[in-house]
Amino acid sequence: MVAVPKMLYAADLYLIPESNSMKGMKGFIDKLAKVQRQVSLHITGMLRSAPTDTVDACADILPFHLLVRRLLFHAATRIATLPSTHPLFKHINRVAERYVKNHRAPIHETLWVLSIPPAKF
Repeated sequence: MVAVPKMLYAADLYLIPESNSMKGMKGFIDKLAKVQRQVSLHITGMLRSAPTDTVDACADILPFHLLVRRLLFHAATRIATLPSTHPLFKHINRVAERYVKNHRAPIHETLWVLSIPPAKF
């Protein structure tokens, strides 16, 4: 149970969620999902031919794409609920108002894909 938090440490800084308009970090997320599958197989002692969703359910671990989405949602809501006195408050509100076309940071994509408007929090 230590492997998943270590893999996803600071994931909100480098993982970009998948959306209709862009692929995001799908290839990287798939590679990390393979590592989670190996960890789940070691936890449960199942055979390699067992389906991934069954192995994850027996190990009581979320499927990896849902785990990443939950992590990004928590990070985005923490950023969206910053007090108005916080130095990043103005910048986050500006980022969430419109879609940045050039020089996007992962937070731009995260706020846009997850549809989290900080003004409503």
